[in-house]
Amino acid sequence: MACSRAVGVTEDFITGTRSDWEKFQTFCTAMPRLVLNPVHQWAHLELQRVFGIDTVLSPATAKMVWEETQRQFRERGDLGVRDILRAFHYEVVCSTDDPADSLEAHAAFAALPATGLAVYPTFRPDLAMALDQPEVKFLPWLKLIGDGLREIDCLCSRFGGGLAVSSRFFPRSGCASLGSWNGALPAIFCHRRGSGNSLRPSTTR
Repeated sequence: MACSRAVGVTEDFITGTRSDWEKFQTFCTAMPRLVLNPVHQWAHLELQRVFGIDTVLSPATAKMVWEETQRQFRERGDLGVRDILRAFHYEVVCSTDDPADSLEAHAAFAALPATGLAVYPTFRPDLAMALDQPEVKFLPWLKLIGDGLREIDCLCSRFGGGLAVSSRFFPRSGCASLGSWNGALPAIFCHRRGSGNSLRPSTTR
């Protein structure tokens, strides 16, 4: 999450391949630096209201809190995701979704028996704007979105057309919000640089 990144936690301990325990331990290590940040308050409210734990998260308390929450997950029968949402009287949950997402999880949830909970996707094309990080973010994402947009040399009018298709597909899946996407991209021309696959903005108008 953003607050962990802001205090220097690497992506491997946030969305990467580290174990759940390692990610939690690192989160607890960051906690003392997040005092006055809303995440600090939310984390402790959730501990207290869901698990009955009043301990302040820190490197020294991480192991104890981890073991107690794991015990409760094993022994209690009311700590499923939908159980917790129901306990807090949630009626609607909106996920953050990339235009390349298939939304198959939303289709699977919609096929379940009625739960009293509505779950909708939202349209967030953040990676479409990552032209400043082509090799790490933009190009891998461009391969996912497909539909004739995999060429390295491209006009963003074609690229934007792919996003427009996604922005029409998302509402059919119940999309509740288009987020920051307003249907328009700046006219940025992209081209090869040298013999590699990297992109750079060359002209705006």
